[in-house]
Amino acid sequence: MEIRKISVAQILSNGFKKTFHNFLACLKGLFGLMLIGSLAVIVAILVNIPLVMNLISQPVAFWEQVKACNDNVVCFKTLLWPLVHTNVIVLVFSFIFLGLFLFWLMLGYVRYNLNLHDKGGASLKDLCMPLGKTFRYFIAQLLVLVIIVNDYAVFNF
Repeated sequence: MEIRKISVAQILSNGFKKTFHNFLACLKGLFGLMLIGSLAVIVAILVNIPLVMNLISQPVAFWEQVKACNDNVVCFKTLLWPLVHTNVIVLVFSFIFLGLFLFWLMLGYVRYNLNLHDKGGASLKDLCMPLGKTFRYFIAQLLVLVIIVNDYAVFNF
């Protein structure tokens, strides 16, 4: 087997040539990614409007009580829990779902760019990865995270 040497300059040069050759397609994919991602963020915010409105609509006296708490955790819990407890489940699940959705979308964007490179073209439907592949990639990323955290913990403690 013959070993080929490739320089960093060659890799960067080829990357820039491919990008400029497919500049409009790259912009189309990026625009699709931003549009779909922005819509998902807007939906997550709209789902949590009751919580935001509840916090905004509180009188000034309430916020002065919060300031008076300083760093007292029990005081914060006593004041804020009645405002937050009804919406916490919705808040947590909506942002978990948003994170997973954006993860899926970013994985689709990688697929879009790889198709653009390999096949010379890509469509916006490439932004939608099959869920089975997304799940396997997510599990792989979690395993990589565990390995990194484990190595960090072993060598730094």
